[in-house]
Amino acid sequence: MTIDHATVRLTFGDDLFLRRHRSVGTPIVNQFVWRLDDVAPTSALVRLRDELARGALSRRADRPRVPGARGRWSRAPHAPPIDVEPTVLQDCDVVDWLRANHTAPLHPGRGESWRLASARLSDGGSLLSLIVDHAVADGGAMVDAVERATSGRAPLTLPDRDGTWGALRADLEDATRQVRAVVRWGATSALRRRGGATSSAGATPAPTPDGPTAPEGWVVPTVVAECRTADVEAAAARHGGTLNTWFVALGASLVVTAGITDEDGPVVVALPVTARGADDPRANATRIARVAVDPRDLRRHDLAPLRAGCRQAYA
Repeated sequence: MTIDHATVRLTFGDDLFLRRHRSVGTPIVNQFVWRLDDVAPTSALVRLRDELARGALSRRADRPRVPGARGRWSRAPHAPPIDVEPTVLQDCDVVDWLRANHTAPLHPGRGESWRLASARLSDGGSLLSLIVDHAVADGGAMVDAVERATSGRAPLTLPDRDGTWGALRADLEDATRQVRAVVRWGATSALRRRGGATSSAGATPAPTPDGPTAPEGWVVPTVVAECRTADVEAAAARHGGTLNTWFVALGASLVVTAGITDEDGPVVVALPVTARGADDPRANATRIARVAVDPRDLRRHDLAPLRAGCRQAYA
């Protein structure tokens, strides 16, 4: 199905990730990886690439023609090439190959928003990697695009770039709405301050500590752990939790063990929550809930309080 122009304006999250790409030079890229028991035929890879190219991942970020209006997404007119690794990878080479593939150049402003890559493994299997610029899709959008491409469901097709007077008028209307929203927000904030809220005017901002500088060529250490889902679910259930709360507890435990936070203070964990509806064309539609994890519960291996906290955060 083809999406109307009015529904494909850049959201706050899209704009945030796009600014990191354009201005800061530190783009965030999402990566899906499949490890297959055999080597996927070239024809299957081309078919998957072509189906993905018909869908919502193939989008280009167009700048608005009116100051104050949000940018809009349009259909990218081309499909990316498939990156095929010429050498056979050993197990010890897998993480390095995935990391190198993760840094392949993307440019949403030119419609170069995703890439597909494959590699053969020494055990007869293969790897398939899909990278997508985060401005173009969150995890939910990637899952939806892949599911549509492999199941025969109709793709979400974005409209072509619109350079007509109608698009100019739509930009003007959107800019007017954005200005009105900012004015309302400013007026509401002023009324709250007049109502007795504590003002931060004149307060001295806390100094920002300088972070450590990584040496040239340094990369983040990586550990890959493979666990059977049934085993993790059983372990979580024994301690009063679920697979999700076990994963939250694992992340909080790593932070505590690494000494990043006070070992007796709560660890605040961000919980992604999808706000994506059916046939939703938004690139990023994820909201964040937050739960405070008590390190004492972690030491007791008690997931019940965390499970209750997650439920409350989601609600």
